[in-house]
Order: sequence, then C-alpha cells, then structure tokens
Amino acid sequence: MSSEKKPTTIWDSFNAKAQDQVLRTVKSRYFPEVWYALENWFQTVKVREVLEVGYGIGLIAEALAKSGWTVTVTEAMPAALDELKERFAKTSLKATFVASDAHRLPFADHSQEAVVAINTLEFAHDPRAVLREIARVLKPSGRAAIVVLNRYGPWGLPTVSQQLPYPALRPAARLLTKREFSSLLTTTGLPAAKILERAAYLPFPMPGGVRIKLPLPGAFIALIKNNMGTGRRRSKAEKALKRGESKAKQKPRPTP
Repeated sequence: MSSEKKPTTIWDSFNAKAQDQVLRTVKSRYFPEVWYALENWFQTVKVREVLEVGYGIGLIAEALAKSGWTVTVTEAMPAALDELKERFAKTSLKATFVASDAHRLPFADHSQEAVVAINTLEFAHDPRAVLREIARVLKPSGRAAIVVLNRYGPWGLPTVSQQLPYPALRPAARLLTKREFSSLLTTTGLPAAKILERAAYLPFPMPGGVRIKLPLPGAFIALIKNNMGTGRRRSKAEKALKRGESKAKQKPRPTP
C-alpha cells in the first residue's frame, strides 16, 4: 500500500514543475489582465473598502492593499489564510483576515462598498449561493468584479487536468460558459454591466517563450454595479429574482 500523501486541493495535486509554470503565467499575464480590469472598474468607488471572497494566491489582495484600499479577505481554509497572513506580515501591507465559507459570509446586508471574487465560483459547492451572498452584502450602487474560467477555453479543465495525478480531483472544478455565467449572475441579483473576455493563452508557457493568442478566452471578468436599490424598489427586484431562480431550477440541465 502506497504511503504517498494525497493532496487536499487541486493546487496541491500539481507537481512542482507544473506549479512553477502556472504561477509564472499567472503573475506575468493573467494577474495583470485581471488587475487592470478591476482597477478601472473601481475608479468611481468613493470609499476605498473592498471585500475579497476567496483569495486564491493573494495577488489581488496584495495589489489592492498597495493601492491604498482597506482590504478584507475571506477564505474557508484556515491554513491558506494563515499563509496569506504571514505574507502580509513580512511587508507593511495591512488587511483583515476572516475565516469564512463563501456560501455564508459573516457580514451585514448592504455593508460592502466593493467585492471581488477571483476564480472562487469554480470550486464552490453551490456557486449560486455564493453569488446570492455577494449580492446580499453589496451596498446599493456598490461595485463587484467576479472572474471565472471558461469551460471551453485554454485554461479549462481538459488542459489543467493533464497535470493532476489523481483522477478523482479532475472534475472538482465547475467551469462555466459565458452564457451560463451571465445567467447565474442575472438570476442571483448581480447582472453584469459588462463581461470581458481575457486569458486567450495556455496556462503553461510555450517552448522558447513563444506567445500565441488563441481564438477562445480562458477567463471571463464580470463587472457589476448593484442597481437593486433599497426599500420598496429592492423588495420588488428581489421578488422578481426569486421568480427567475425558480424558473431556472425548473429547466432541465444539459448533460455533459
């Protein structure tokens, strides 16, 4: 019987070489694209306070803190949160760290000026519940940016799963098409003002450093402005959303 320790997350199941390759691509190409979109979208937010739901590898949280934002980071895995705390502690950057499941955020209704969720939905047990929570805590006229990987793009599971030694982990990510993503956002109270298409390249570098732009985007960036309002207007909007969600649940899901 093998004594090899099985990974607890998809990232842990990458071999060291693959992790290094993906990290280099994320830092040099993927992160700058996402950050540029966020930075522009949040320019009109007057109170520079932001909640990040699920921190990934922490690049966005660090960039927000460096740009003068008051950052709150939520993460369900205590070990991952501790790692980010240690990284912040080694710098002058400050943030509030909250151990929390994205499906049940420990914040009051309409309490957040801005919310970001970068590649969080793909690994959530119930992406719809996560989006409802983001809609709940976002202030009226608040802004959000939500990023997901494209199911049929170069960052999709068929590409990434080649590096996963444990087949049981391969279906863990629930990747979305642009249409599915847009529908999820709309039926949970977060209709996107715009969905950007980015990361049209492989997560692993090409031999010789060659850069090739592929015909399909690897990720979608939804830019959201909360137009639900408050009081009677919000109540009507929420009732309409519940009707929309009920209809969405009644529709048969396509087979993979």
